[in-house]
Amino acid sequence: MSNYALLIFNAAFAFVLFMLAMYQAFFKSYFTEKGKNVATQEDIAGITQQVEAVKNEFSKDLEQLRTDLQYKNQMRISLRGEEKKAIVECFEAMEVLRHFSSVKYLGYDEDNYEEIMSTIKKLDDYYTNYKIAEAKTKLYVGNSDLVEMLLNAGEAIFKQYRLAGSHYLKYRSELALYKIKIGNEKDLEQMKQLMGEHERAISALMDTQGEEHRPIWADASDKILAFRKAAYQHLLSMEAAVSQRSR
Repeated sequence: MSNYALLIFNAAFAFVLFMLAMYQAFFKSYFTEKGKNVATQEDIAGITQQVEAVKNEFSKDLEQLRTDLQYKNQMRISLRGEEKKAIVECFEAMEVLRHFSSVKYLGYDEDNYEEIMSTIKKLDDYYTNYKIAEAKTKLYVGNSDLVEMLLNAGEAIFKQYRLAGSHYLKYRSELALYKIKIGNEKDLEQMKQLMGEHERAISALMDTQGEEHRPIWADASDKILAFRKAAYQHLLSMEAAVSQRSR
């Protein structure tokens, strides 16, 4: 039996008890006092009117209770829906930011300065989207353990985001400096030397990124996996609770 049905049953049972109490208070005492005298029609009409008034008032209270329960149930369903949506959207934003933060510089060359700038902006936008999704999840989710796992994963992803942003800026600076130098150089041999220096600088940046990125990526992967498993179990428990109430 659902909580809603149980409350209605209890209310009906209380009404029956109330009617029995009315009988004890009005009818039984009335006929005891009258003894063997027959009650007049006016007396019976008065008592009936009082009982009907109480009955009508009780019916109104019962209907109000039913309305309140329906409203609370709808609010509960709505909040559960928002909670589920927040968790799913947060995980999606988390994965997008995580994978975009792992992008390396392969495919960029000295003619793609604007593309680097666009990539930096996208990275910042993805981080902003994630923080918004994280805040919504914290608002709707009442499971403190799940929220803690989310924050742990978010902290690990932030380190990854910060590292990616730092390397993009370094690459942008190297690219800008190279374009200035190569643009001012007229000697062919010097130009070749500058090109070699630029290639070595980019290679060193990529190697550094790889060395710094691996432990941060591994840490983020572990914490995201822990959050994903906990979130999945939380969503299953939500579905089970909804199914239990609907029985």
